[in-house]
Amino acid sequence: MKHQIKSILNIGKTTVPGFIAAIVLSSLGSSAAYAQQQAYTNKSVNLRAGPSKDYPIVMRLPTGAGVIVMGCIDNYHWCDVSVGDNRGWVYAGNIIYAYQGNHVPVLTYGTVIGIGITPFIFGNYWDSYYTNYPWYPQRQYWSNRPYNQPHYVRPAVVHRAPVANVQPVRPPSTAPVQVRPVRPAPAARAPQVRAPQQRNVAPPSTQRSAPSAHVSPVRP
Repeated sequence: MKHQIKSILNIGKTTVPGFIAAIVLSSLGSSAAYAQQQAYTNKSVNLRAGPSKDYPIVMRLPTGAGVIVMGCIDNYHWCDVSVGDNRGWVYAGNIIYAYQGNHVPVLTYGTVIGIGITPFIFGNYWDSYYTNYPWYPQRQYWSNRPYNQPHYVRPAVVHRAPVANVQPVRPPSTAPVQVRPVRPAPAARAPQVRAPQQRNVAPPSTQRSAPSAHVSPVRP
């Protein structure tokens, strides 16, 4: 009886940790599978040979193209994706996942979805996927391209001066101005000069009448 109890305890010691390990591995496997499930492009985008718009274009992906996200750089701005036999980088804002009944962008939901962080090692990456591309011989030229988020620029803080309380100035009226016709001034009348009236004055007589003689009557 004692031997049976010891055997049961030994089995329990070996099976319980194994069961817990199996649960952990299954959860990790499910999260990894979830992180690498198929995503889609929300617009027509370029698949590039590095995590920046400065790298050459591998191919053009149409809207709704299915991609497998292999990982993203640490700021979740660019993601390494697989499209059939092609491999490259796509801006994370143009990749959407089906998450809880919605389509969410990887740019803002990368950590929630559980997408892993992957570094971009230029030499290893190009040697693995781009040896047959025409721009591969210029790899030294392309190796110095920094990668960053190309589409979003945080606006600068602008300190605005206080607005003075100024009454608005009304613009001059554009209505047509009514111009009254100017009447000409009346012509100045010349003063009327009347000619002096000529009176009919008889010319003085040149014949003088003889003085009458004072004749005394003759008495008889």
